[in-house]
Amino acid sequence: MEIRLESGQSKIPITLCDNELTRAIYEMLPFEASVNTWGKEIYFPMPIKASFSQEKLTQEVKIGDVCVWPQGPCVCIFFGPTPMSTSSEPRPYSDVVIVGKVKGNSQSLEDINPHQKVTLVKL
Repeated sequence: MEIRLESGQSKIPITLCDNELTRAIYEMLPFEASVNTWGKEIYFPMPIKASFSQEKLTQEVKIGDVCVWPQGPCVCIFFGPTPMSTSSEPRPYSDVVIVGKVKGNSQSLEDINPHQKVTLVKL
């Protein structure tokens, strides 16, 4: 499944995994939210109506990973180190579910500021 994050001039393509959780996200699109940042991570709340019990939770993420933080629930997109990082790799605050990957260069996420509106759309 292909989606895109849009904000101002930024149009960032994302490939989603194919599972129950990502299908629930896909069905909610288009979705608009206000972004928060945490180091080199953007995140925003999304009222995902899906069970996380079958999903693999992890704190091992890579640059460009698109994740869901079940405690929010929030969508998190990593593009570099976060305050929890001990290296150049991102590290989430707590366990997340990896649901997709930014296609291409995720560095354009640096242009998105706190409280800026973003929209997730289907492609």
